[in-house]
Amino acid sequence: MMRLRVAIWAGLLGLSLAAGGCQPVEHEFDLSFTNPGNDCTAATLQEVRYVTVELYGLADQSPCALARRCVPVQMQTIDEMVETLAEANQPLVDVSDDDAHIVAVIGHSRGCLDETDKVLCGDTDVANADGRALEVPLSCGACSTAEIPFCP
Repeated sequence: MMRLRVAIWAGLLGLSLAAGGCQPVEHEFDLSFTNPGNDCTAATLQEVRYVTVELYGLADQSPCALARRCVPVQMQTIDEMVETLAEANQPLVDVSDDDAHIVAVIGHSRGCLDETDKVLCGDTDVANADGRALEVPLSCGACSTAEIPFCP
């Protein structure tokens, strides 16, 4: 199994170290993917040119992006996406904010910033992690085009 990592560091890292040398809190997850609806065909996955890995928090009870990482891909299978993501510098996203709740993975055909261009998508709450393992269920074609703004 290839390791795809997402790291979340304690938001008060500097404060905790200055207040007595406590160890920083870090949550690091190894991502894996499933396609429970079996709707990600080779033809659909060939359309994906970029994959963003995103961490979401909440602002005014609405999701907002804490971090986004865009990786160019060429794939016909989810395993090929995993291989490409594994070759990218790890962790894929790394934030100093313990308010990160959701890990999202989105496949785009035209570019990383076009919210209307979502060919592949999936997300999961970090609370669903089994130790360090975090499984993200993916879907193709049933993706929301709602824009997730960056957190204030």
